[in-house]
Amino acid sequence: MATLNSFLLVDQNVEQYMVSDVSSQSFVTEIAKSIAKSMVTMPLVGTRLQNWLQTMALQQAVQRAYVNFSTQHPHWVSTLFDEHFVTNSAWSVIKLYLQPGDSPKPMELAIVWDRQIGPASMAVRVRRITELTPIAANFLAYLEAEFDAVITGPFLWKTC
Repeated sequence: MATLNSFLLVDQNVEQYMVSDVSSQSFVTEIAKSIAKSMVTMPLVGTRLQNWLQTMALQQAVQRAYVNFSTQHPHWVSTLFDEHFVTNSAWSVIKLYLQPGDSPKPMELAIVWDRQIGPASMAVRVRRITELTPIAANFLAYLEAEFDAVITGPFLWKTC
């Protein structure tokens, strides 16, 4: 394990401490502890950090869910339910997972996909949305499972 020959000086207006010549694992642990202390003394920063971590976790879950989805539904990937769609256009729906007590609905995701396909008659749009809604539900099931796995995984703050 590599040794870091550097100093970490943290001043929280409450205490000062230094960590020097520590292994990389304990260095990360000390950083995590200082972040946790900052979150207690600075709630706004703590909330922003938590929101950022949740967003990063959801983005990672989207990537992992897409891998599973694309192997199970290659036809839908070729019809623009692809990685670009789930990481860009669909994000407005997917990010509902970040709202407490809310989650995206398969039909909402299907409607966003239909908009990207382009204009069509109402009958064609209804058919496309109806056809895609169960496929969108399948993707969201993968996403929910991956998001739960990422959230309960070994995040940095669990080392504190």
